[in-house]
Amino acid sequence: MEPESFPVSNADILDLVKPEDKVAMVGYFGPLIPRILKITRNFTVLEKREIDSPKTRILPSEKAREILPASDVIILSASTLANRTFDELLSLRSTAREVVLLGPSTPLYPAPFF
Repeated sequence: MEPESFPVSNADILDLVKPEDKVAMVGYFGPLIPRILKITRNFTVLEKREIDSPKTRILPSEKAREILPASDVIILSASTLANRTFDELLSLRSTAREVVLLGPSTPLYPAPFF
């Protein structure tokens, strides 16, 4: 894949989510979850760890093959780069309108990443 396929954006992720969207988050970004739930209830978190969050649908990360292809917006933890699951998860995006790489280990400048 080429860097041009992944434009850098200054948009707030919440501006990308619409009420009718199915949103999938790979990795648990706790502070962002309540804000997404204010926009859409069609929200699933895929996480390796067991997390108790009664208001959030949290599934094991192994369910990515079921959840990601049906998602309109996908939020990927930049940790997927380190644990080498990024490419596989990205391949499951199907027709997602937005795919966002998020977190402290997100490359600041994408060109060297490619």
